[in-house]
Amino acid sequence: MSRPAPHPDHIPDRLQELLTGAEWAAAAPAPGRWRPLPPATDRPFWESAPADARKALAATLDTVLAQPWTVLPATGFLAYARTGDRETFERLYFARRTRLAAAAVATALHGPRPDLVDEVIDGVWLLCDEAGWCLPAHEREGDDHGPLPDRGRPTLDLFAAETGGLLAWLDVLLGDTLELHAPLVRERMRRTVRERVVEPFLERDDWWWLGLRGEFLNNWTTWIISHVLPCAYACASDTATTAAVTERAVGVLDRYLDCCPPDGACDEGIAYWRRSAASLFESLETLSGACAATFEDAGPEVFSLPLVRALARYPLATHIAGDRYVNFADGPARQPATDAGLLHRYGRRVGDPDLTRHAAAMREGADLFRFDRSPDMSLHRVLAELADTHWHSATADGFPLPAHTVLTGVQVVTARQSAGTTDGFHLAAKGGHNGEPHNHNDVGTFTAALDGVPLLVDAGVETYSRATFSSERYSIWTMRSSWHNAPQVDGHEQAPGSGHAARDVEVYADEDGAGLALDLAATWDEAAGVRSWRRSVRLDRAAGRIVVDDTWDLDRPARDLVLNLMTPQPVTEVPGALLLGDGPVRARLDLGGTAFAVSLDERMLDDPRMTLSWGPVLRRIRLTHPDPGTAGSVRLTLSRLSD
Repeated sequence: MSRPAPHPDHIPDRLQELLTGAEWAAAAPAPGRWRPLPPATDRPFWESAPADARKALAATLDTVLAQPWTVLPATGFLAYARTGDRETFERLYFARRTRLAAAAVATALHGPRPDLVDEVIDGVWLLCDEAGWCLPAHEREGDDHGPLPDRGRPTLDLFAAETGGLLAWLDVLLGDTLELHAPLVRERMRRTVRERVVEPFLERDDWWWLGLRGEFLNNWTTWIISHVLPCAYACASDTATTAAVTERAVGVLDRYLDCCPPDGACDEGIAYWRRSAASLFESLETLSGACAATFEDAGPEVFSLPLVRALARYPLATHIAGDRYVNFADGPARQPATDAGLLHRYGRRVGDPDLTRHAAAMREGADLFRFDRSPDMSLHRVLAELADTHWHSATADGFPLPAHTVLTGVQVVTARQSAGTTDGFHLAAKGGHNGEPHNHNDVGTFTAALDGVPLLVDAGVETYSRATFSSERYSIWTMRSSWHNAPQVDGHEQAPGSGHAARDVEVYADEDGAGLALDLAATWDEAAGVRSWRRSVRLDRAAGRIVVDDTWDLDRPARDLVLNLMTPQPVTEVPGALLLGDGPVRARLDLGGTAFAVSLDERMLDDPRMTLSWGPVLRRIRLTHPDPGTAGSVRLTLSRLSD
């Protein structure tokens, strides 16, 4: 099959512009033909991985394999519906999958020894015995069976797909070995994957993440598809099924691409990029690799699509310094380097040297070859990283550190004082609206760092609970505008919903500086009485400062007008200013001559997702205006505090 000749004036940006859905289906592999990695019995291949990586990985595998298999009681599943507790059941659920994946990776490192094969057999049998693979928080409610899973009508959520993907990649690695030692185990594994992943994907039209009713798609779509494809290619029993899955998956991925802005921004934030755009990359890698044998040449150039290339660069746009990233939406400010190998592979595929350089810099000083790195760690990501000789030979040459990035699709700007260095100020600011995926009520917020040290920050998000994705979401402090770098009028905070949005937005960057200007009036309910609230946040490169201007026009004189600022740094009040920090990096926040009443709230932290980013405490600075009236303006200026 040859690729269709493109129109000379058209640049394709969707998969079905490269091939029609029917052509993609015709290119799908027959069962058993998809072999993306060698089996564990290919010892020369797996033993060619660097000895230090194999040794480090083996040490953490031993720790995982020393743990007993977990038990998943029905009452544990019910706990979410009863009390809102996600963590207890999920910890047991993920531990079981991590242990099975550890046994599989151990066979790649040491060969399919009988003791390791038995571990795999036990784990596969346990997973197939489970009544369902969907997490309690994602299981539908209101059916006759209540919140428990129904084996006869499985729900295909993120982790049902992830579980199927685990078994599909396990079949790639150990399928022939299982066939030899316990053929019924392999047959049952494949059948269960078909019943819980492949067949529901083809038969159900009601799941929102398919985008069949015009839904706005996010990480769920690509995360699930990145596992559905391997499930079909490894476990389907006939070519008609692999063809049908391929055609449907291509349509779903195109609908996802339709929801992405041309600049590649991820409105779910950097934490979800690794399961949104990164999972798109994995889907395309699987798709193009599986279908390539059908074509007379290299096949459709999926990695040349402009949007696929743009999506790859989001980590560069949001990088501050080291492991710190701009963390708007649900995400920690410190991002682990666990997917650096995937980022390097993505960069190579799209031909972006900045991306491969960024990935190589991530590995410097990082403990990459650990197995117990993340509860949603995919077996495929570990195996692909272990097998990637280009990644093993990559050398670190520092982060690329672009001067600025303007993401008009989500109204975000990020900028540093000087390109190529973390010295000086870094600014990130956002407009947008309060109905975004993983939304926080945070329109007009900004973050600031100096020499890579966080000064004014976004708190992030605590460990998920039932309240996180419910009507109670905005009772959680991290979601509220009063705990972001945002203003508050007479106790009124920003309101949730896409209608509460920035207006008259200007996002800009040039040699002199970068910034954001917008009107925040619509982010409040009408009861706040805000006719106009113009905010401007600007990084002045030459002066080495960040300037925040707020100008308001209200329906009535405000009794209480507060500017909130979040910081992990100690705060010292001096005449006309606040000093942030007590170490070698310190900053002065000049209050522009306004006699604010300054108060400080200390928020003690014990949630691990928060302490990872900020340690034991975050501080909220509340600047209360002495006489706001119906109209007024203030200026805050952040600059380096010299000795």
